[in-house]
Amino acid sequence: MCRAYLLLISADKSKVQKQIFNIGFRNLKVKQIAKIVQTTVQEYFKRKKIKHKIKLKFTPSNDNRSYHINSEKIKRKLGFKPLYKIEDAVKELCYAFEKGKLKNTFKNDNYFNIKVLNKIYK
Repeated sequence: MCRAYLLLISADKSKVQKQIFNIGFRNLKVKQIAKIVQTTVQEYFKRKKIKHKIKLKFTPSNDNRSYHINSEKIKRKLGFKPLYKIEDAVKELCYAFEKGKLKNTFKNDNYFNIKVLNKIYK
């Protein structure tokens, strides 16, 4: 995302002014993302000689929202292509947790977008 932001703020205004750009790698279902995270975390720690089976728990939901995006416009107009995949982000998070760089992630409001936004816009 940072690469995309930098590209957008430095781009010729005539190319980006009053435009909307989707920025994504691919469309995936939540279940697919969960399986990617499961596999990536298990592989990351397996290399560290830590074996732990991660079980996925699926909860039925009546939420039928779907967010399909197409990122061809930013590629076509500005030549932007994502360099990183979900697996890359998961590996970085594994490393950060392993090194103690992320603390109190279930209690610290800074790890919850909605809580941070509520503080800003109260």
